[in-house]
Amino acid sequence: MVVYRKISFKDQGWINEALKYGDLRGCEYCFSNLFLWGGLFGTDVTQIEGCLCTMDTKTEKAAVHLFPVGANPEKAVRILLADDRERGKASIFRGLAETEKGWMESVFPGVFSYQETRSSWDYLYPVEALKNLAGRKYHGKRNHIARFLEGGDWSYEPIRAVSAPGQLQAADVSSSGSLRGNLGECRDMYQDWLVENYNRLKPSIEQEKAVVNGCFAYFRELGLEGGILKQNGETVGFCIGKPLNSDTYVVHVEKAYTHVQGAYPMLNQQFVIHNMDGYRYVNREDDMGEEGLRKAKLSYYPEPLLKKYSASTAGVSDRSAG
Repeated sequence: MVVYRKISFKDQGWINEALKYGDLRGCEYCFSNLFLWGGLFGTDVTQIEGCLCTMDTKTEKAAVHLFPVGANPEKAVRILLADDRERGKASIFRGLAETEKGWMESVFPGVFSYQETRSSWDYLYPVEALKNLAGRKYHGKRNHIARFLEGGDWSYEPIRAVSAPGQLQAADVSSSGSLRGNLGECRDMYQDWLVENYNRLKPSIEQEKAVVNGCFAYFRELGLEGGILKQNGETVGFCIGKPLNSDTYVVHVEKAYTHVQGAYPMLNQQFVIHNMDGYRYVNREDDMGEEGLRKAKLSYYPEPLLKKYSASTAGVSDRSAG
């Protein structure tokens, strides 16, 4: 059988090489997302025929994989199909964009049935559109930013990481135990944000909390970048992300106080301006099926909305992989 293992920082080199080869725009295909969300999904990894392959170990009824990314995805899929049959499980491949779905249909005709997975669709936006917020459709965003600017002095600054976990210096930690510097300010602000929003967003906020705290803990190791928005000296929002592929930047975390009018659109615009030069698109990830989050992300007019599908062998009579 194929042997999988929990993802670790030791895997970062070969995984990044496979991801670079695939150059996909889906937010799943990023080492930081695999590492941060892997614990929640139980996503283990292995290398097959030069491809990054995964299995979601917390799913018992079927073997769930991401689309294999790397030099030889056809051989990798064939090996995974055979291994899943040996385990007595149907095969499901998730996170397929139109291109990967079309490839699967062409290379493996009759093997899979396909289903749209709306909650996993990614919201992609042209970087220039979010920088400039030009035109009538962004009139409301510009008005919110104007209200923010009326609220007092403001600043935007990059997040500065402290020493690596386990190697904190005395100067990195305050007497109260909080991290010094603006990464610590983000963590403190996030704790206040949780109190403000917990009842409105539970239970999804519990899953997200582990990911956000992972960004704080491994900011430097994951190669993350970020920015902090302040008003009258107070941290009112922060963003964390990183380059996703050759032309797309991904935003992992965006948090701002809702009681500070215009903080979210101002933070969004400033992060794009300061971090995304040279990129064509920004991927603000999916909406997890939350109606409020979906409405907020649609309000920025995604172009395109990256549709995703799952491919399953369950119930398909011809499962031959050739």
